[in-house]
Amino acid sequence: MSTTTGVQPRTFSWLTDGFRDLLSFQKTPPKNRDEPVSVSDATQPTLETGPTAALLRMKEKKDTGAPISQKEWARLAQFVQMGAEFSPNRHISRESVVGILQAFRAAYKLRKPGGDEGKAAYYLNKFNTMGQDEDTIEAAVETHLDHAEWPIGNDARPLVVFLRDDDVTDEAALTAALLPYWDTLWRVAARGHFLVHNKPIRDERKLHAYEPTAATFIRESFVFSVIRCEDHDLTALLTFPGSTAAMYPLASYPDICEFRVMLAAIGEAPVGTHWNGDRLMAYTVGRELDAPASGLHFQGRGGVTFCFTFDQWNILRALFAEAWENPFLQSSWAVLTEEYGEL
Repeated sequence: MSTTTGVQPRTFSWLTDGFRDLLSFQKTPPKNRDEPVSVSDATQPTLETGPTAALLRMKEKKDTGAPISQKEWARLAQFVQMGAEFSPNRHISRESVVGILQAFRAAYKLRKPGGDEGKAAYYLNKFNTMGQDEDTIEAAVETHLDHAEWPIGNDARPLVVFLRDDDVTDEAALTAALLPYWDTLWRVAARGHFLVHNKPIRDERKLHAYEPTAATFIRESFVFSVIRCEDHDLTALLTFPGSTAAMYPLASYPDICEFRVMLAAIGEAPVGTHWNGDRLMAYTVGRELDAPASGLHFQGRGGVTFCFTFDQWNILRALFAEAWENPFLQSSWAVLTEEYGEL
């Protein structure tokens, strides 16, 4: 079993050099409110520190109860926007969208009186996209939240624009208002950081606290082996039943995370369902379980394809459900989710 770990390089055609420069704090694009936004040059950390270090310092402040400035919240928010808008195949969860909107509503209540009315009109326009006619920000956001469905993707922009361009009456009050939504904001920001930089938000100073650990889970000849390596990331190997005992590696947290999402999404899907992720693909081809070509096909890296009956796929789902009841895997997963975000 290979124990090679680390994030596998990925190329996103939608990620331009301009966005990479933006998230590396090397340049600030024009402040077009409908374009990805950045904090001002004056708030950028030096290149020696970099965006990962800046986010880690902010997290340390949150953990210790130290004051967090509006500029720091704005820096976090720009990563939230990247995480919310720029996934090639999968949106953030509805729960995260709701959390971002609630964070904006809480922050907006603290804006200084007599602010730019043009900005207020901009916010209203962002939320009045489904026939709504509310004339206050709070009412527009509330109606937006009440809708079961809405276009997901640009809901982070009002929060980013507000924290970048508006002044609040009290930065301590701003921190108090936003902290209840910290988990959501950090989760989406970490996702944005990973999509842009292909690496987690990881404090390298703390890696020595993790010892390599392994666990193996077996259900009806399906085997799922997981190793936590010295960098405390996870790498796994799936062994499928049969005369050839085929094996498929899941090289890091992003691979394992996507495989779990795929298992949950397509388990009871009707015939003809396709599931496309950043790394994996699965599709159903029939319900005649005794026919060789029917069932569910899973296509991994390099186009390698495995065929399962629906019963076998459900065994695999049960195997993963059992594995995630294990304390070692639960604790490791919690740490990695905080570093990689919502993938």
